[in-house]
Amino acid sequence: MTGAASHTEHGDGSPARAGEILRTVVGSGVHGIAIAGTDDHDEMGVFIEPAECVVGLRGPADHFVYRTQPEGARSGPGDTDLVMYSLRRYLRLATMGNPTVLLPLYAPAEAIMICHPLGEQLQRAGARGAIAAGGAPLPRVPERPAGAAAAPPTATRHPELLMYKELKLPYQ
Repeated sequence: MTGAASHTEHGDGSPARAGEILRTVVGSGVHGIAIAGTDDHDEMGVFIEPAECVVGLRGPADHFVYRTQPEGARSGPGDTDLVMYSLRRYLRLATMGNPTVLLPLYAPAEAIMICHPLGEQLQRAGARGAIAAGGAPLPRVPERPAGAAAAPPTATRHPELLMYKELKLPYQ
């Protein structure tokens, strides 16, 4: 006989935790409107995927979700909801101006839980507006005409590549 799940997990937490570069409080906690004893605790993190996931030797590891409540149960006082994105997915969402995803870039020092030097670079890039200026997506190259030769990926076609260059990271 098995008991009911005591928490919820989606994705593989091992690569997310091993490659974590930034984790901050998000939601009501970072906005300063949390009411002690009544709200849950929301966190968002960013991690570098292992190379074997990126090149296809292992399944993708682009996000991880952990909740202290079982699937379908509402979070309540004292519960934690954690969402972690791979840097590639995070940058894709950030360059589209996703407001929730942008929160870790501007989190105050007291809301930062984990910050690797690469996480600091990511925050500095956000402060300079290098990720999603004004929440507007970066311009994209128009689709190529039918029959035209395929062009290699470019930073304008894939805005997240701009951040790899900005952060001086290898394409992982």
